[in-house]
Amino acid sequence: MSGHGGPHGVYQPIPDAETEDGFDDHHETQHAANEVLTHQRTRLVIICGAYNSLIQKIHSQVHEYSDDYAFLETYVYDLGADQLTTFGGQELVNLGTSFYNRYQNLARKSTPFVRASGQERVVQSAQKFTQGFHGALVKDGMSSNQDHYPYSITTINEGEGNNNTLSHGSCTKFEAGHGHDIGWEAQKQWLQIFATPITARLNKELSGANLTAAETIHFMDLCPFETVASPTGQISPFCNLFSEEEWRQYDYYQSLGKFYGYGSGNPLGPTQGVGFANELIARMTNKPVEDHTSVNHSMDHSDATFPLGRTIYADFTHDKCRLNYDIWCTSLLGKPTDTVLAGRFLSLQGLTLKEWNVRVLKKNWSAS
Repeated sequence: MSGHGGPHGVYQPIPDAETEDGFDDHHETQHAANEVLTHQRTRLVIICGAYNSLIQKIHSQVHEYSDDYAFLETYVYDLGADQLTTFGGQELVNLGTSFYNRYQNLARKSTPFVRASGQERVVQSAQKFTQGFHGALVKDGMSSNQDHYPYSITTINEGEGNNNTLSHGSCTKFEAGHGHDIGWEAQKQWLQIFATPITARLNKELSGANLTAAETIHFMDLCPFETVASPTGQISPFCNLFSEEEWRQYDYYQSLGKFYGYGSGNPLGPTQGVGFANELIARMTNKPVEDHTSVNHSMDHSDATFPLGRTIYADFTHDKCRLNYDIWCTSLLGKPTDTVLAGRFLSLQGLTLKEWNVRVLKKNWSAS
């Protein structure tokens, strides 16, 4: 199921991602500014009750387990809720390390300005990134900024009524208006198509379980959940119960929810990223923010919480928000923003994991 875990899977790097933008630090160019936007890494599930109920139902109704399913007889669901995992934290440390090494000439002279949306796991993600960044800086031994750690992290409150460019929520029409359930409606149609034969097979193998299509999704969820809960990312036995094609179908199901819930498939999805795009413009042009959408002007008008003229910025958000920002960032760069769904699988891991680090560079080119 590698690469098809939807929003719950592990980080999958893009081949040649470090050089595919055409820029290389060995060229005669000099970075003037660098922005990295990422979301919190692999985490544990939010709603535990559904998974506890699923396992309890299987234990109470199934009395014989075939070889592949034998582990279920003694399986205990004991995952936490809505927490950054040890494995996910290490992914952030690795990101901070690779970011420093990638932009070493700039990073040696600059302390990152770091922001995070206020949820605990997002702030923890920012902390892990800075841990990796600073570790690489110390190992490099060529920087004069070694005494600045731990780095200050500016957090933006996610509470109701607070403008926050790193978390949707301030647009009531998007949250609860007409079309707020477009993502689920799209998922329901695909659920009946792909999950029906899988559910039938599970009910045959687990005689008496009488699983529903929705419970089949929860059953499949346990593969990435258990995998990322392992400190080493050890593949869960749940994963081997499904074929590669079934994982592609599962990934598409998850993708539909995000694309139509938060991305270009939702009429109001892209607009949630306007505020961040305007902040990005301000940082790249070194001019005050001009925005009348989701920007928190109390923070963005303060040099302490939204400084201009810095060379490295790092922002941390949620995966569903990252879709909004991608649309606007790619628009600013003159790249297409629409993803065609017809005739092929849209991969959520392609949207939010394989490309989960948005990096925007401002370059000064030397004459040669």
